[in-house]
Amino acid sequence: MLVAFAFTLWSIWKARNSKVFQAVPWSEEETGLHAKQAHWEYEEAQRVLLQKVKQTERKFAKVPRASSFSINRTGPGITISYDGGINARAKSGSVAGLARNAQGEVLGTFAKSYRGIWDPGILEFLALREAIFWAKNKGWRFVVFEGDAIQVSNSVNSGECSLASSWGICQDIWLSTTSFDYCQFRWIKRQENKEAHRLVQLEKASFRRTTAPTIQNT
Repeated sequence: MLVAFAFTLWSIWKARNSKVFQAVPWSEEETGLHAKQAHWEYEEAQRVLLQKVKQTERKFAKVPRASSFSINRTGPGITISYDGGINARAKSGSVAGLARNAQGEVLGTFAKSYRGIWDPGILEFLALREAIFWAKNKGWRFVVFEGDAIQVSNSVNSGECSLASSWGICQDIWLSTTSFDYCQFRWIKRQENKEAHRLVQLEKASFRRTTAPTIQNT
């Protein structure tokens, strides 16, 4: 009822603008029909969106994962540690991570920066998404992702994104999990994530240097 009322008000405003700026008045019937059509299109879009969300949830439910997991150093698994950091002055953020095999050997690292994104919560979700994309490109099939932002691990494991502004990122993460034979998301303490944090600081410094001419006076 409230939604229909909102669209009615919006249509009245559109009718007013049409008369004032275009000299084309709408009749009461035309205004009402516009409101009904806009309301129907909105409800249809919400229905399609809900259907996509349910499809994502079903796909995510099929992915083998565990609430707790101990790395078997003699097994075939890959562990990717990830982290994110911000540069408020430059209005940017960076993510980075590294992968280790079952023997603890470093297989490689990744890093990426985002201009215009410096929200710590969003950056942590982006760090995980980038780690997943990296693992997919490497062809790794059995992966454990670990980070020190507990809200990220809880959101991904529960299927409910705790940060509204990261909902789309969560959708990307859930859909991407179907690319693995096994994947797990777990939280680790900050001191256990020092190497990923160090890589983020290096990426931030590198990004600062490359963008220095545009931010030095901010």
